[in-house]
Amino acid sequence: MLHHAEYGDPAGVPVVHFHGTPGSRLEGGALDAAARTAGVRLIVPDRPGMGRSPHVPGRRLQDWPATFTQLLDGLGVERVGVLAWSGGGPYAVAVLAHAPERVRSVGLLAPAGLLPRVPWANRLMPHVYMPVVSLAARARDWGPTAALAQYRMRRARTRLEVPERTPLAPSAAAVLADSWREGFRHGPAGPIRDELVINEDWGALVPRARAAVDQGVPVRLWHGRRDRTVAHRHSRRLASALGAYLVDSQEGDHAGALLVSGPEALAFLS
Repeated sequence: MLHHAEYGDPAGVPVVHFHGTPGSRLEGGALDAAARTAGVRLIVPDRPGMGRSPHVPGRRLQDWPATFTQLLDGLGVERVGVLAWSGGGPYAVAVLAHAPERVRSVGLLAPAGLLPRVPWANRLMPHVYMPVVSLAARARDWGPTAALAQYRMRRARTRLEVPERTPLAPSAAAVLADSWREGFRHGPAGPIRDELVINEDWGALVPRARAAVDQGVPVRLWHGRRDRTVAHRHSRRLASALGAYLVDSQEGDHAGALLVSGPEALAFLS
């Protein structure tokens, strides 16, 4: 069973959030205030090998819909909205394709790319850089983790001209830093596996996901053109393949998809 945390309104509309890579359930803290405003009960599970969920060696994207269904059954929830940021995106497509009866609507925030062909480097590099990131992120006083999160949040605000009164979590940078650290609780094996999973060739899921959209499951994407982590063109390709609407931000970056567009997506899902 996946370990999870809940944010927002306990009596609100249930929405399950799939965190980024690396990341953990703590990422939901950045959306806690927005979830309360939207009347959303935000449920954020740790994926296997990250946070408090045990590692599952060799897991594949095709395993996720059954895991997702078990989570909902354990919570006693029949249907939910699904929100996903970055590396959580392919997992959202997987449940839309294979468990559409449990999904009410889907919001994708700068989802990991739908690639016409997966480069060999995408499968090799996680084994190289994730162990290094793990050692750094798990150091309790490693300042660059928090500094990077603070920089990303500040850049998201500045580029989108978000006024300080906008109800983003005041500690959003610290929340993201803690989420990344927590993602390496068990070491690099879980994040490495997660990178390999999201870099699988998951294009075959798209026709089934498109069928769910055609049958009435609303899907919306948010992606900024200044995103240097996941290219904007990937969301254009995915939105077209799914028949979904893309909210196209000229100035938004990768962090802005979560911190700035996330509240709008929660309102859509509610």
